[in-house]
Amino acid sequence: MALRHHIGIEITRAEFRLVEIRMNDGLVVVLRCGVYPTTHAFGSSLLHQVPFDHALAKSFVHDASIMFHERALFASHMSIVVPDHAAVLTVLPVEERFPEADLQEHLQWECATLSGLPEGTRFRVRTREAGRSGDQRLRLLAGMPQTTIDFLTATFSHLTFAVHAIEVEHLLFESMLPAPADGATPARAVLGMHEHLCTSSIVSDAHPAGLRSVAVDTSETRIRTALHSLRAVLQNTDATIDEAFVFGQHGDERARAELASVTGIPVRTFNPMRAVTFLSGAEAAHAGAFPPHTFNSALLAAVKGAS
Repeated sequence: MALRHHIGIEITRAEFRLVEIRMNDGLVVVLRCGVYPTTHAFGSSLLHQVPFDHALAKSFVHDASIMFHERALFASHMSIVVPDHAAVLTVLPVEERFPEADLQEHLQWECATLSGLPEGTRFRVRTREAGRSGDQRLRLLAGMPQTTIDFLTATFSHLTFAVHAIEVEHLLFESMLPAPADGATPARAVLGMHEHLCTSSIVSDAHPAGLRSVAVDTSETRIRTALHSLRAVLQNTDATIDEAFVFGQHGDERARAELASVTGIPVRTFNPMRAVTFLSGAEAAHAGAFPPHTFNSALLAAVKGAS
C-alpha cells in the first residue's frame, strides 16, 4: 500500500476537531491533532443555514482557516464528520412494489419534511435495506442538503483541500468496527451515547440492519434510553446480539459496565485512538490532555479516507 496522508475533521456543536494521519501498509501514524473552538454551533441544524447567511458563512470560513494556519499539513484530502442530529437519519417503511423512481422522490420529500427545511430543498440521500416490518421492507435514510455539501466542498477547496467524503457519525463508526477474531461473523450492536441523543444499530453477518435514535431526557435515563433504542432495532431483525460496541461522549467504562450487566453480553468501548502511533511524544501528550473520546470520529474519518 502506498504512503498516504489524510485529514479527518469532526464538526461538533462547539468546535472543530482535526486529526491528520499518515498510513503505510495499514500502519496509522497520527501526525497532528487539535481542537478549535467555533464562533457558532455549526455541529447542529445551523450548519444548513450557513450557505444562505453571509455572516454565518464568514464565521465558518474564519474558524476553519485557523486550523490550517497553526501548522503546515502534509495531506491535501480530507473527510468531514457531522453529528447524527445534523443529518436526516431515520428508518422508513417502504411498500414492496414501490417503483424505484418514485421512491427517490419520496425520499427527497421525507428529508425535507423531517429536516424542517423549505420545500424544494434537494438532498444527497444514501439508503440501504434495514430489515422488515410485516409485509413492508425497511430502508435506512441518511440525507444531507446538497447546498450544505456544496458549501463545505467549496469552502475547503478555497483553503486548498479536496473533500473526499462527508460522513454521518453513527454510520462512520458502524462501518469501521474492528475486525472480529478468527474470521467469525458475530451479530454486533453499535451504540452511540451522546449528551442529548442515543443511537443504535445492528451489524449482522457483516451487514448493517436498522437504526434508531432516541432523545436523552436526563443523564440519569441515558442507559435506559440506549437500551430502548436498541430494543427498537431488534424488533425488526432476527439477529441475536453476540457483542456490543459503545462510542461517544458518554460511552465510557461506567456505561459499558452497566450495559453489560443489563444485557448479559460483552460490551466494549470503541476507542480507536488507543490503537494508533503518534509522530512524537509531544503529540501523544497533547492528545492525552483531552477526554478519551475527543478525536475518535475525526481519526476514523481520516483512516477510512486513506484506506
